[in-house]
Amino acid sequence: MTFGKVCADYVEWRTTTPGGRYRRPASPRTLAQWDGMLRLHVLPVIGETPVEEVTREDFVRVLERAVTRGGPSMGPRTREL
Repeated sequence: MTFGKVCADYVEWRTTTPGGRYRRPASPRTLAQWDGMLRLHVLPVIGETPVEEVTREDFVRVLERAVTRGGPSMGPRTREL
């Protein structure tokens, strides 16, 4: 199973499953933001990597890409996702 597949499954799961601070499904706007972050920052770097092979260095590369392409606030947002 690839990291990209796990991420896509999580976003799909949050469309109907309550979670977060208010214990409700994610809003359409949040889902769209997550989808954009995944497509722009996460999937190009580690989307095809098997989950068990993802390393700390891979995550650092993802966060560096997010900051480079999306600005300083995109790194923390991507990390939270």
